Amino acid sequence: MTAEWDIVQQFLTKIGELKDPEYYSDALRFMKALISDIHDIDHRMDQRVSNALFKQRSLKDIEDFMKRVKK
Repeated sequence: MTAEWDIVQQFLTKIGELKDPEYYSDALRFMKALISDIHDIDHRMDQRVSNALFKQRSLKDIEDFMKRVKK
């Protein structure tokens, strides 16, 4: 795994340990910005990242989660 993704995984682990709502809010804002950057890069790369993720279990788990919380 690249160093960048290692940092992201560590960051996500830390989000789960946060108790202060302000830190949690900041962390979610940072993740939203990162995902926006990834989206822009993916768009410039003819959606190669999206196409690769489409078949991964992690994306399916997120889709299933969103269906449950929308109810």
